[in-house]
Amino acid sequence: MALEKPWWRRMTRKPAPILIPMKEVCALTSLSRTMVNRLRSQGRFPDVVELGDRRVAFVRSEALAWIEERIAGRAQRAALRACLGAT
Repeated sequence: MALEKPWWRRMTRKPAPILIPMKEVCALTSLSRTMVNRLRSQGRFPDVVELGDRRVAFVRSEALAWIEERIAGRAQRAALRACLGAT
């Protein structure tokens, strides 16, 4: 007979969010700090997590999701151009 795991081992945990600094966001996206801030102010980029008076970070998974959305948008635009060009 197999022993059942204790309750605390059966609990599923969400992975902890990873915070990354602006410098890493700029490297990941190939955008300048100015452009990232402009997109944020327009609501077109993930918001920051304030860590202190002058220190902010981004949730890494949100920044990566934003990049994936841009890639998906590229494919959608290419498909749209193909449809419009084919007619």
